[in-house]
Amino acid sequence: MAKISCSAADVKPLIKLAKTSLIGAAETVVAALANLLSDSHIVAEALAEDVVSALKRVLGDGTSEGKKNASRALHQLLKHFPVGDVLIGNSQCRFTVLALVDSLNTMDMDTTNVADALEVVALLSRTKKGVNLTYPPWSALAEAPSSLEPLVQCLAEGPPPLQDKSIEILSRLCGEQPVVLSDLLIASSKSIGSLANKIINSVSVEVRVGGAALLMCTAKEHKQQSVDALDQSGYLKPLIEALVDMAKRNTRCTSLEIEVRAPRDFIERTAFQEGEVFDIPDPATVLGGIVALCLLSILSSCLSKNRITVMEAGGLEVLPNKLASYVSNPQ
Repeated sequence: MAKISCSAADVKPLIKLAKTSLIGAAETVVAALANLLSDSHIVAEALAEDVVSALKRVLGDGTSEGKKNASRALHQLLKHFPVGDVLIGNSQCRFTVLALVDSLNTMDMDTTNVADALEVVALLSRTKKGVNLTYPPWSALAEAPSSLEPLVQCLAEGPPPLQDKSIEILSRLCGEQPVVLSDLLIASSKSIGSLANKIINSVSVEVRVGGAALLMCTAKEHKQQSVDALDQSGYLKPLIEALVDMAKRNTRCTSLEIEVRAPRDFIERTAFQEGEVFDIPDPATVLGGIVALCLLSILSSCLSKNRITVMEAGGLEVLPNKLASYVSNPQ
């Protein structure tokens, strides 16, 4: 097959067509753009011509196929430029996050389209407030609880890479929407099993700690149901052993900061802060060991066999060591 050649100048009329033509024609153009945006020079020209407006149009009004291509195009853009250069302003970011999550409802879990959409949402969820964004993009999910359902579905039904991305995104909402999140998770026994499996077997510290935070959130609201689901899945004992090991390691989760208490004032930013760069850490970040200890406490309060498993795994040695380390290093 011959390779299609396209210069940056050729993109301008395509973008104009995607903005102004009927939605069906716009989808066709967006599909072509998604293939062209792997070239950094073309991406720069596309941004200059406000390609994001065309992608937003298809994300909002297009068919399932059109939304897949718009997600893919956005993923390409974000590979080359920072979020603040691609999505300008809180409203554009909020629309994009919610539209991408909504598009998951019509996609096949095993396709690269879901991976593209989730990758963009995960990237946005890692983005902090900045020059063009006075709120973190993930706050859009906290403000629209129904948007969490497709993410929980990916956790329950998706292949391992999609589960990892779902955990990364959902774990940031433990402080903002604990009740809604726990209700959705407990309603799907598969999601509880997926979380336990990731805590036990994932090689990623971020995924293990994020999974533990989500499971802790669920167990706090639905303690007995959570323990029953874990017991039925066969993961209960190995999960406790993995949590004890996590507590012993005392690993700080740096690249994934899990919100345990949300900033209540982030919605009330004043106008003079619009142009400032915010480089303030989240109000609370969770140490992997603390999450593990909290979850162990909940699990141990339910069944005597859980307490025995904790003792056999060396859990009783962890608490005094933890307290000693915090006294010597209170940060």
